[in-house]
Amino acid sequence: MSNCMLRALLPALLSTTLLMGGSFLPARADEAADSVIQQAEQLSWNHKFKSAVDLLQAQLSKTPKDAALLTELAKIYQNLQKPKLAVTYLLKALQSDARQPERWSMLAEAYKELNDRENTIAAFEDLIEAAPDKPSVYEPVARYLQWDLHRPGMALAIVQQGLTLVKDPAPLLRLQGELLEGMEQYQDALAATQAAIKADPQSASWLVANVARLYIKLGQFDQALVELQKAHNAEENGAYRAQVSFASILRENGWLLRARAAYNKALVMDPAAGEVYTNLATMSSDEDKWADADAILQKGLQASGNKGEIYNALADLYVRQKKYDQARQMCNKALESDPDNITINALLGRMLVDLDRPDEALAAFKHAGKNEPDPEYYAYQQLINAYQSRSFQVSGSAGANDGKVAHYQELAVQKHADDPDMWEGLSHTYTRMAQFDKALDARERSYQLRGDPDGKALALLEVATSRKNALPGVEKGLFVLMAIAQAAPDTMLEPFRESPEMWKWLQQMETAESNKKVTVADVLKVQEQELKQAAELAPDNVKVLQALAEVQAARGQEAVALATWDKLAGIKKIKNPQAWALNHRADVQGQNLQYVISPSLVPLWDEIRKYKDVLAGNIEKLPPALSTYLTEQWIPIKQQLRSVVAQGRPDAARAVAMDPDSTEYYVTLARIDWFLERWDDVLDSLQHVEKLEAPPPPCQGDACAISNLLEPLKTSSDLVPEVYSMQYMILQARGDKVGALQALEHGAARRLDHPELRYRLARAYVEDGQPDKAIPVLEKLFVSSPYFRRQIRHDRSFAAFLQDSRMQTLLQ
Repeated sequence: MSNCMLRALLPALLSTTLLMGGSFLPARADEAADSVIQQAEQLSWNHKFKSAVDLLQAQLSKTPKDAALLTELAKIYQNLQKPKLAVTYLLKALQSDARQPERWSMLAEAYKELNDRENTIAAFEDLIEAAPDKPSVYEPVARYLQWDLHRPGMALAIVQQGLTLVKDPAPLLRLQGELLEGMEQYQDALAATQAAIKADPQSASWLVANVARLYIKLGQFDQALVELQKAHNAEENGAYRAQVSFASILRENGWLLRARAAYNKALVMDPAAGEVYTNLATMSSDEDKWADADAILQKGLQASGNKGEIYNALADLYVRQKKYDQARQMCNKALESDPDNITINALLGRMLVDLDRPDEALAAFKHAGKNEPDPEYYAYQQLINAYQSRSFQVSGSAGANDGKVAHYQELAVQKHADDPDMWEGLSHTYTRMAQFDKALDARERSYQLRGDPDGKALALLEVATSRKNALPGVEKGLFVLMAIAQAAPDTMLEPFRESPEMWKWLQQMETAESNKKVTVADVLKVQEQELKQAAELAPDNVKVLQALAEVQAARGQEAVALATWDKLAGIKKIKNPQAWALNHRADVQGQNLQYVISPSLVPLWDEIRKYKDVLAGNIEKLPPALSTYLTEQWIPIKQQLRSVVAQGRPDAARAVAMDPDSTEYYVTLARIDWFLERWDDVLDSLQHVEKLEAPPPPCQGDACAISNLLEPLKTSSDLVPEVYSMQYMILQARGDKVGALQALEHGAARRLDHPELRYRLARAYVEDGQPDKAIPVLEKLFVSSPYFRRQIRHDRSFAAFLQDSRMQTLLQ
């Protein structure tokens, strides 16, 4: 039996009838309550949360123990992101009726939102105990272990135990296959997926893609195609459909040359297949081979029977290249045969936004949304989204476009004054424009429409935390800071080596001249005032108190900040509140770097901008003058960084001494010591982290029971991937190449969900002159994370190695 949270409250709730597979839920006889629930659901759907809550509360006054009413209230509070209230009502509902697994699942999700791991896992235990023969109760538990706790092995053990208890094994076999695939045990994953199909033959139609993908990951390409041919055999033109599916799966998994060859084979089978031409063209345009993409589509235009599909693709291709006249011609041709084509009308709207013709764009979007419940609402949303998207694509246009976005959002809220999403979007735009009073009014209005009782407080929180955007150079300073923190001035331009487009992005973040007189002290003072007001309105709101404590610490009010964290620890029921508060006060010093360091970085950034044209064209080598300047500026900036970070070290050390079993506290201390270059202390902290996070031995016998598997996880901590990267860099700098590589090897083996560690390991092997060791690492990496096939082509560390025939084979 699990140590369930409501054991004392719910004696004998799980009846013998239930556990023996009896009726899952009794029929409800309260028609009035059911009617109220239906009305509340409709009100919630229309964002009228306050009305829904009032309706449910009125009915609860008549039937206060109605579990369904209590559950519906909990759902609303979860939608309002109020997990504490959701927990309150779910516990009441479970006291009345603990038989419905959905309630335990909701309770686990609410505790998860509160970062309460112990009660999250206890709720999951009760979820499984409520219906151990139901496959659906195991998936949320397994996903939590896999995605939130990074314990895929433990998730797999839970699923395997579930398979011994459920009546219908097919869903768990499918889940078992997915978990094994994530753990890179492809042969076992294939066996589990095939067993799932055998248990439920109807699942073959959609699981066959999983089977094919696993054969591809095993390098058995021919067999993958055979499986797809079997699945499509009964369809008309089945061989062609199998070939297209095969090509698509190859493409999704990074086998681009093979995918292109498979698409070409499909064209031999059906030379008029428009979808194949568009897929081939998209592959070329994704590699910026615009002429090739155009040629493919022109060929498709001659061969395809579905010319509308090709016109769509050509129009999109020309819009992406800003060839608007040609794009308009393609749109017109597509609309001749299909004037209501949604895709083309929407594309036409986006193109007209690019040309800054908003009224025409709005008309096009209305046409695209003519079948929507509210075409005008749809059109305004599309127009606003298009202008917002353009702000991030067109250099220097952010300010002007924000004005246009605000104008159309203001028109939209006049016509749709009851839509909270419209008001929320308007508040974000006002924030970007540093019009904080307007932003506060709009955000408060959106919360009012959602019926959130803490709306005013949350609006104040959001506006207060956004005020730093008014500081000159904060965004650009943060970006340069990211490079400075690497402890070498020549890494400052690393982001620009990765993407010259970064210059455009940074240019968009320029602060308006009218805001350049704002000081850090001004912003922090206003932030504290607003957050104090928010805390008075919502004294138990975790996010408000967290933000308030951080601002108090940034203003140097250490004792006041510590008191706020103490209060927060009490609300969150932290077991060692003093250690937790000290750790947060230490950690916040690093977060405050953006305020403290920003003014010093503004002249540095301005100097970098002088070389923009040179660096954007040839980023490989720093101009000597810039390199000299950065080196000269480095010493005082680094001293300033250290002085700020050092203020948090005593707190971090005390937190570790008070609670030596916390991974989180050791990692905070290691980060601080990293900035202070206390390398031995960093390594010591990291060794403690590794000991605390050592994987448990494989379970045997009774230890494999679900409650025994989950119990140790209630108090464990997450292993932080940066631990291994920090170890590697320190040991590498000390000349311990063997130890450095072992740190990355250990990390890559333990954290399969962080492929960046494996990528870094392969790069380290190449840089260390061991390319033979890099090959098998990259082979596994490309199979599990195809994205890295593209990234590696732009990494300078691999430049020479890319010519190796083995690498060229892998990159196919």
